[in-house]
Amino acid sequence: MRQNEQPARAARSGRIVPLTRLASGGMAEIWLAREYGAAGLERFVVVKRLLPHLARERHIVNMFVSEARFVARLVHPNVVQIHELGEDDDGYFLVMEYVAGCTVRELTQAASRAKETLPPDVAVCIIEQACRGAHAAHELTDPSGRSLGLVHRDISPHNLMIRLEGDVKLLDFGVAKATEAAEATHTGSLTGKCGYMSPEQCLGKPLDRRSDVYALCIVLWELLVGERLFERESEYASMEAIVSGKFRVPTDVRSDLPPAFDAVLKKGLAKYVDERFQTAEELRRAMLAAAEESGVRPSRDALGAKMIELLGERLEQRKKALRAAADATTDADHTALRDVLVGSESQPPRDATSGSITRSDDVATVVQVRSPSTQPPPHEPVHEATIVDRTLSEPIVEKRRTWLPLSIVALASAIASLFFFLTRDREPSQTASLGIAPSVETPRLVGAPLRFVVAPTVKRDVMVKELAPFARWLEGKLGRPTELVIAESYQQCGATVASGRAEFGLLPPLLFLQTIAHEPRLQPVVLRLYDGARSSDGYLLAREDSSLAGAADLRGKTVCLVDRESTTGYLLPRIWMRDAHLDPDKDVRTVLSGEHLAAMRDLSAKRCDAAAVYSGAYLSANQQGIRVGSMRVLAVTGRVPQDVVVAAPGVPAAQVARLREWLLDFKPQRDIQAPRIGTVLGISGFGRYDASEFDRIREAAEREGMLHEVDAGK
Repeated sequence: MRQNEQPARAARSGRIVPLTRLASGGMAEIWLAREYGAAGLERFVVVKRLLPHLARERHIVNMFVSEARFVARLVHPNVVQIHELGEDDDGYFLVMEYVAGCTVRELTQAASRAKETLPPDVAVCIIEQACRGAHAAHELTDPSGRSLGLVHRDISPHNLMIRLEGDVKLLDFGVAKATEAAEATHTGSLTGKCGYMSPEQCLGKPLDRRSDVYALCIVLWELLVGERLFERESEYASMEAIVSGKFRVPTDVRSDLPPAFDAVLKKGLAKYVDERFQTAEELRRAMLAAAEESGVRPSRDALGAKMIELLGERLEQRKKALRAAADATTDADHTALRDVLVGSESQPPRDATSGSITRSDDVATVVQVRSPSTQPPPHEPVHEATIVDRTLSEPIVEKRRTWLPLSIVALASAIASLFFFLTRDREPSQTASLGIAPSVETPRLVGAPLRFVVAPTVKRDVMVKELAPFARWLEGKLGRPTELVIAESYQQCGATVASGRAEFGLLPPLLFLQTIAHEPRLQPVVLRLYDGARSSDGYLLAREDSSLAGAADLRGKTVCLVDRESTTGYLLPRIWMRDAHLDPDKDVRTVLSGEHLAAMRDLSAKRCDAAAVYSGAYLSANQQGIRVGSMRVLAVTGRVPQDVVVAAPGVPAAQVARLREWLLDFKPQRDIQAPRIGTVLGISGFGRYDASEFDRIREAAEREGMLHEVDAGK
């Protein structure tokens, strides 16, 4: 679509035109959009849309609407402005101002990568402005002048935005609650990131503005010190540390810090609310007094200069991407825009601002929901590609013919070679293949097939169908046949690539760590991306009509797990149960369903009371005939990196480098004419492999005794 066509599109679909999804949470998804006004007025805005499956939850809808009803009345330079509340066929949405800049979390990540800590003047400048915004929200009244008692409840580095000019804005009142709406919230429910909760919030007690004051002091401590204050090995341990009231003052960690801030934080982080600063304004004044005493001179100019120093190149890329957004012609262009705008947020390194993978402490729960504007194209015939769907130990080959969406044929190409290794003495007529469209010319392929193995994370026929177009694309890049093998089990998949029987493989996180523990010569190539995200959540599901409300209710119940090498379907739920003081081997009965879709089918059929799956399978299950509307998320068990494409030992470095280059450049809309590879797999592209993203999975696996070696002989 060309720039002069945008107003027409806006007129057809409304004056708010979505460009790309920036993030998604347990309650809503966030979109960057363009708003078209009268007389050709245009501006970028952020649209926060309530997730469709939550629209039937009255208390959630009330909370979402309350956010707009209260906060839209708040006009303050340190609070992100809500322009309007709207409703359409897809549900409720908020239109908010777009803030060009970065989050405080992103700034601290950049400082960590540069091996430095933010100077005190920058830290004070950030919190001083955040206090102003929080105090304005706390002081908000209704038209009659009665205090609304608004509490943010989720102040953290993720919810503090810094403009290019050095202005700080508090955002995301998605879990804010006014005292008049208290009855709409379930008793004992916890909202917010546990590393930034107050003691009373951890205990499920009633909250007031002093809980936000406590959270602001946590952020101040971390900005001054450059470390996490309450990061522990689990969510429970973090909350236990907060409730204990014990912490180190900044100078205990960094002797070069001005001691005047110790007194401020001792009071601000007091265990009991009456001993704290009673308002954010009181905290602000005390902090500025400590800064003046210490010769610290906070200024927006200093903050802006530090942003440019640490993130200048990235910020400039974002400005260019926004300018280019007006000329974007495809959804792929918009995906690239998202990568530029929030790429760093989706690639958290292991540093002072990263949290445990066994909790939702640092990263809001992600729920992937496709926008109505980015539906996949109609099914079209595809080229011929070799797909193998069978047990490796029993090399039986079948003939398959099918019609597939043009979005899936290429990864199958990369993965098909393992079958060649196992069946190279067979007749060509025995090779399994997809149907070839008569109208499409098949390129001439020469040489031995490339072998690529994948773990059976979902139904085998689903994987065959969804991977086929990607495989065909890769086959064209290679100019040689490729063979995709779907292993019989996770263990078999790892053993196959570790032994060299496949040149490449796609391994889930835990299986990747287990395999590389056995074969250190395994070569990580790239990380797959799910709808642009580098990580996914683990869900523990229950039936909608179930009485299960928490971990304690699982005692004596049956839980469906996926496979012993599954990260979200086995490791994370076991860690989650242990953190909730349940022994997964004694207090519950566990059964293995084999793959994620099967686990949900078993739950629906009442073969178990709860089922552990990864978020992507849950969100796409409707398209596989699974009634996800009859299920609900009982818990988010943790967050994990996506699967890793690996090369077997002995694959030439040049071949690995070439595949890495192709995959990093892969754009589904351009290369296979679809938004992503499949609806269940949801592969939107590939990102660079970062070993630090797997540290917490490794720690969790070691804790559970699951970092065993993969037997390459299997």
